[in-house]
Amino acid sequence: MEYKASLKTWFKDLQSHLSVAGAKADWIGLRYSSEKNHRIITRDKLLESNSYGFLQGVMVEVIANGHLGYAGTHQLTTEGIKTAGQQALQQALKLSQHKVSEMTLDQRPLAQGEYLSPGWSTDRLSTEELISRLLKTHEVLKGGDKIVSTHANINLLDAESYYVCSRGSDVRQSWAMVFSDLAATAQEGAVTQRRTDGGWAARGYQTSHEYLNIDELLRRSEKTASQALELLDVEDCPTDTRHLVLAPDQMMLQIHESIGHPLEIDRILGDERNYAGSSFVKLSDFGQLQYGSKKLNVTFDPALEGELASYRFDDGGYEAKKQYLIKEGKLLRGLGGRESEVRSGLAGV
Repeated sequence: MEYKASLKTWFKDLQSHLSVAGAKADWIGLRYSSEKNHRIITRDKLLESNSYGFLQGVMVEVIANGHLGYAGTHQLTTEGIKTAGQQALQQALKLSQHKVSEMTLDQRPLAQGEYLSPGWSTDRLSTEELISRLLKTHEVLKGGDKIVSTHANINLLDAESYYVCSRGSDVRQSWAMVFSDLAATAQEGAVTQRRTDGGWAARGYQTSHEYLNIDELLRRSEKTASQALELLDVEDCPTDTRHLVLAPDQMMLQIHESIGHPLEIDRILGDERNYAGSSFVKLSDFGQLQYGSKKLNVTFDPALEGELASYRFDDGGYEAKKQYLIKEGKLLRGLGGRESEVRSGLAGV
């Protein structure tokens, strides 16, 4: 793409011109990002929506006087990048008068390499074929007279990132993501139950269009319809105490809420103390707190192929590696990048 080819040209030009009242940045980074999205929504065997979207822009980051400043722009021209760079530098200089920790060049390490999603392929299904497969799922989702509504969606997301910085970083990453979701609503008298196939998060992968195999889609449709009908006759959940088995899609959510959010170092430090609240985890808990039984092991592993969050480098150039967050029930690491590690004095990921 011409914009990626221009990134180093913009970068050299920005380095030579970026200054505010004689002050210059100690470090500069540019990151081009783009997202191409194709979403198809069907309802009751009718096409409801077939939409495309495209977003792109450049993020400029600078370090000056020990503080980070940043600004994004969709004006992908030399003047647009310069303007964003000036805004980032002014922000860094102003905020450096109130900094709570020192931002050093070590927090933006040298990074060079590439990442290509395992699903990246030019062999794609046509829009007509995608719609045809979705419409066929409704024939199975409508698994009886008690099924009153059916839904089937596909979302295809291609994303790219290209990052360079004044330490010599040069990182290119590309992702191909495929999401799908199915749903059936059953009704009998005053009772209405809706069953989904797990939602976007549970049914999203870095993969190719092979994931949208028609036989597999129909199998999932049959299961979704059957379970929607079963829900009409189930008893209410009991209120006593008993053992609980969580299905994978619910377990994902439980890990996200009970482990993911509480271990965010930014949240523990107070930066992410929004409407969701802070965290019960304290900085002193790392290496000490028994988070669960000794059977509990949780890892952070962006190198796991095919997952939505798989990647090689984070936005600051930090290379991703598998790390234990919790091992044999003991809390070891939090979720946070270089800046959070420095502020907290903890090992992050």
